[in-house]
Amino acid sequence: MPVQTKGFLRSLFDVKFDSLVTPRVMRWFYVFWVSVIAVGYVIATILAFHQSSAFGAITLLVIGPIGFLGDVVLLRMFFELVIALFKISENTSRLAGASTASSMAGPPGSARQPGRVTRIPVTARTHA
Repeated sequence: MPVQTKGFLRSLFDVKFDSLVTPRVMRWFYVFWVSVIAVGYVIATILAFHQSSAFGAITLLVIGPIGFLGDVVLLRMFFELVIALFKISENTSRLAGASTASSMAGPPGSARQPGRVTRIPVTARTHA
């Protein structure tokens, strides 16, 4: 069954899960979590300066940026994995729908009967 596109609220309360909400809200979750990481970096830098100015400077210039970039890279990898799973689901639904439609049509010029299996002959191959 292909994934249907509905309004956000209608999709949110769709108990059959025919319409997916997660891909629509992923960009907002990503922006939110990058903001949380940035705020955490600022707080860590402030706390480091409270311990000592040298540790604060090292945190500001070295530890913080490396940690921030590392966290954002891991976050991005996770979000891309989730989106890839949803795209696989959508593409699989499309293929299943296309396969069902083409299998019901049968070969050109034939009268296809539902429920009847059409056998395709296998040709023998010779290996050199």
